[in-house]
Amino acid sequence: MNQENLIFDTVRKYSWKSLKEYLSKFNFNWNFRGQSNANWKLKNTIERIEFSKKSYLESEFLKKLDANIHNYDLKKYPNNTKQKLILLQHYGAPTRLIDFTSSPYVAAFFSLFQDQNNYTKRINNSTKDKSKYSAIYAIDTINIWSLLDNIASENYNKYITNNVKESLNGKIPSLLYTLNNNTAFENLVIGNEENLQFVVPIKPDFNDERTIPQASNFFINSDIHESFMQNLYSLITHCNSINFKHYFKKIIFPNKIRLEALSDLNKMNINKFSLFPNLDGFISNLYTATEIEWYELQKHISEQ
Repeated sequence: MNQENLIFDTVRKYSWKSLKEYLSKFNFNWNFRGQSNANWKLKNTIERIEFSKKSYLESEFLKKLDANIHNYDLKKYPNNTKQKLILLQHYGAPTRLIDFTSSPYVAAFFSLFQDQNNYTKRINNSTKDKSKYSAIYAIDTINIWSLLDNIASENYNKYITNNVKESLNGKIPSLLYTLNNNTAFENLVIGNEENLQFVVPIKPDFNDERTIPQASNFFINSDIHESFMQNLYSLITHCNSINFKHYFKKIIFPNKIRLEALSDLNKMNINKFSLFPNLDGFISNLYTATEIEWYELQKHISEQ
């Protein structure tokens, strides 16, 4: 069973113009993830680990972060598990988070940008699992929250404190409210004491120089031992959602539009340097910036 095909409505676009026009129609409800290879599945990094139990790895990463973070100069230190996982993700540790963005154009950039080394390898046919197509995953976050409200109702008495209940006058809150309570997040998502399978969109509690320009958001799955896609599929089937393909899109397009798209995105100030505003971003952007300049020059000459 290919869960991705069951969940996501596949949309194909064959030019940057048509792709850009299609992306412009999404509203603020949606979040996006760009992937340079359309064959790649929607996976978090920890589900690719095979040598150890994933819950043990996550627990050890968090313990070691707590024990050593004071040695490093951070503008703000994480004070809950969600922010600690975001920090681990930020610096490349395997986590159950998947990076998304609220900007479809930032997602388009990440789906088409390659740094100099990766691009050279692709040209030299030395990479595995090559594809002529890139993809953008789009998820309607508001619909996810409406599905999750069923789980919030079922687990209301377990995860909401009496003080919060009193302030709500007995009303059952949405899971958005529930998971803003750190204890609820710890129990329902991280601890997952009920062995529930679902995914949750989360936002950083505070932003930094990367999350702001990247319009960063994340999705996290509750059952760390199962794949992200299995958790998403279980959420949909648990809630008996119908017509859910309206809320999950996979947009596939040829990566031959790469330079045209990157040139246009650069005019929107979407490039590696603006999204990673430090020396690493500046230097890694140099090669692509030169490519874009050459592309624009050739385009200008051909139009004369």
